[in-house]
Amino acid sequence: MKKGIISLVFALILLLMPAIDVFANVQSSAGDIKILVDGIEQSYNVELRLDRGNTLVPMRSIFEMLGAVVDWQETDKTVIAEKNGIRIEVKVGSYFAKVGDQIVKMPVAPVIVEDATLVPLRFISEALGAKVDWDGITRTVTITSGVDNKQEEVLTNQTMSGSTLTYEQALEKAFKSSSTLKQALIDIEKSKDNRKRAEDNLDYLPTWFGRAAVVDSTRKLFYGLIQADIAWESSKKQVALEEERIAYDVLKAYQEILKKEEELIITQLSLEQTKKEKKIVDAKAAHGLASQFDRTLIDNSLQEAQKKVEGIEKSIKDERMKLNFLMGEAKDKEYLLVDKPIYEKIDLKEEDLDFHISRTISDSTAVWLAEQNVKLAEMELDIYEYNNPNIPSYKVKEMDVDKAKTSVTDIKKQLGESMRVMYYSIKQLENQYAMLEIGLKKAEEAVKLTRTRYDAGMATDIELLQSEYTIEQIKKSMFDITVQHDQLKFMLARPWVVTR
Repeated sequence: MKKGIISLVFALILLLMPAIDVFANVQSSAGDIKILVDGIEQSYNVELRLDRGNTLVPMRSIFEMLGAVVDWQETDKTVIAEKNGIRIEVKVGSYFAKVGDQIVKMPVAPVIVEDATLVPLRFISEALGAKVDWDGITRTVTITSGVDNKQEEVLTNQTMSGSTLTYEQALEKAFKSSSTLKQALIDIEKSKDNRKRAEDNLDYLPTWFGRAAVVDSTRKLFYGLIQADIAWESSKKQVALEEERIAYDVLKAYQEILKKEEELIITQLSLEQTKKEKKIVDAKAAHGLASQFDRTLIDNSLQEAQKKVEGIEKSIKDERMKLNFLMGEAKDKEYLLVDKPIYEKIDLKEEDLDFHISRTISDSTAVWLAEQNVKLAEMELDIYEYNNPNIPSYKVKEMDVDKAKTSVTDIKKQLGESMRVMYYSIKQLENQYAMLEIGLKKAEEAVKLTRTRYDAGMATDIELLQSEYTIEQIKKSMFDITVQHDQLKFMLARPWVVTR
């Protein structure tokens, strides 16, 4: 316990730290895209958005044009639409929609822009049974309502097995499944029973051995009662400690799946980009403008991109197995994880750090146990039997007291130092996040410029796809920071969870 706390924290932080690059904006303008619904061109009072190649439009306009009745719930930022018995629920910021009684994952989450809620056009249209066509040359989306040929496909392709799973639900399952926690709860009852027996022993003190013997026996029995008290309190604190450790393990496993899912988006975009590049190389080769070497290179790149996608998909399954193990679920069980961490700067000023450290250390189970060891060592001095040759000398017992006190000091010091490392690592992540935000604002203009160049025939499809790819890179970087930031804040409040 006394060794390795700080080094363990450093190791965890190094594992958490990402390589951050500043790229383009997460969302870009889609103002030049034309949208036709049943032949009628649509106009909107807010600028449309592009996110991962998906056009987002004002929710009320698209729902009503497709004949759906719309309701907006301000309290939880949820849109509810109904048409011909089809009920759709989408929530701002969530990737998961409810279509009928099925949970469906959308390609992008709804957002609020200029007081308007924007939703993914293709997903909503097809979920309501409409047909969606895209003309890349004229940049026109054509929606034909009342077709019903896509709705089943949407549900089949997007619906995942299982049900949604919040972090709290995962934690509850893990608590019920943990054998360590169950044993800790049993230990409470055992130590409680031992404490009761130690208390009962005081009621049956022998009086026929003489006053000195009775006094000596009483002191020993009281010492035994205090030991039992400490053991009982320790068992209760051990349960709380185990619950916090489980909470941290579940948090890491839960968020690791979310990180891998974000990484999958990046690798899929890279694969699509490579496929387009291969088409160009193949077309050039057909006219003698690309060599066999060029074709071999692009074929190898395509294979590598496909392997990366497969590798990420496998790693997602592996991470799901880890979470399922913690929850006591079947290893192939799949849940839709719906609790994405939200980035919020730490509400702790540097001038208040010392107070926070002091207060947190006072709540530490490790410190409490070390302090109880001091009490026990001091009590052994109080009941020391000078005439007993079978026990260590009084001097050795005094050294035990000093050793116990030193242990308390060391644990407090190491916890304090590790918490400082965590705090300044959090602040470093916040600085990186702020840099990304600045980069995003600058990149918005760059994205608009690329779009203008494309419309003027000065930029290629590959360049547009590359801009989408870099957009996803920055989005993933920001999400990675959010996850790391969230976990470090958890550790800062409970630094003992990283030790076992």
